[in-house]
Amino acid sequence: MTDPVILTFDIEKPCHMSIGGAGMSISEKDFEEGLSGLLKMLKSNSAKATFFIVAELVERHLNIFRQIAEEGHEIGLHSFYHKLIYKMTPEEFEKDTREGKKILEYSLNAKIFGYRAPSWSVHQERTPWFWEILKKNGFEYSSSISPFETHVYGDKKASRFPHFVETKFGRILEVPLPTCQFIVNVPFSGGAYFRTMPDFVRSFFESSWQKSGFPIFYYFHARDLGFEKKPRNMDFFPGLINYAGNSMAKKKFLRIASEVRCVGMHDVISRLINLLEK
Repeated sequence: MTDPVILTFDIEKPCHMSIGGAGMSISEKDFEEGLSGLLKMLKSNSAKATFFIVAELVERHLNIFRQIAEEGHEIGLHSFYHKLIYKMTPEEFEKDTREGKKILEYSLNAKIFGYRAPSWSVHQERTPWFWEILKKNGFEYSSSISPFETHVYGDKKASRFPHFVETKFGRILEVPLPTCQFIVNVPFSGGAYFRTMPDFVRSFFESSWQKSGFPIFYYFHARDLGFEKKPRNMDFFPGLINYAGNSMAKKKFLRIASEVRCVGMHDVISRLINLLEK
């Protein structure tokens, strides 16, 4: 890979996990030390990223979030409370989004261009109002839909590639979770898929994706790269889904960061738009 790759992080706590998160917690100290370690790793590799932040965390962890912005990383919104989009009404979603965006802008002195839905919980038929509300509230892009479907998230009918969504307030760019077609659409560039997938398989999928002409984006939580401790009382299966392979994932990521330039989502938005307008 010679072109820059997009690097994104969803910043949340164990209690926000859709699988096994209820009642889970880590100390505030561990949370902030994990983010600090993540920032040091990015800095040592001259890597930039987009951090999609759950807004309810900002007041309690203001200094570390300000550090993220001050070090030149893009700030995006990952909702206010990390509620699944398809479990909200349009009115609830708009209130959640407005309040979250306002807190990030005011507290972190950041321009908020992008949104990522909690747990990829957007569906073209179940949440058709999603993009219109984002555009109405000043967002330029969303990275919220998964063409890979599970019982928790995804829309298997969704486009696999970046595309415009037309709304009455204008068009907004949607950048879906990257997948490759292998019987079904298979994710490969983040989360449990990145952590547990053998390198040769992931490399094959990456090469296949590059033929599309669109840049790859990687998506992680701090826990995916070993920067968050697993809660002691977490059950086996949720622990496996959310933490298995994180030490190896960090090594995989460092290999990527040593070979290519990592940038935030907004850094390549103009390129994505140009590709779509050709």
